[in-house]
Amino acid sequence: MPAAGIMVVLLVCFLFWGMRPLWEPDEGRYVATAREMLLTGDWLTPRLHGQTHLTKPPLTYWMTASGMWIFGM
Repeated sequence: MPAAGIMVVLLVCFLFWGMRPLWEPDEGRYVATAREMLLTGDWLTPRLHGQTHLTKPPLTYWMTASGMWIFGM
């Protein structure tokens, strides 16, 4: 793929990044779970409002919490 094609793909992928809010209720729960994981320091057991929340594989929460740690909440 030529460099111009790669640039077009990247532009289309990132053009609207961050333009829409989180889709409730699912994305809100996943972000809240990752945030709680980050704030409590418990990276092994995903929790939502203090209760165990095992609806997604932990890698999903780890990636989200890592993004929050790197880029801020």
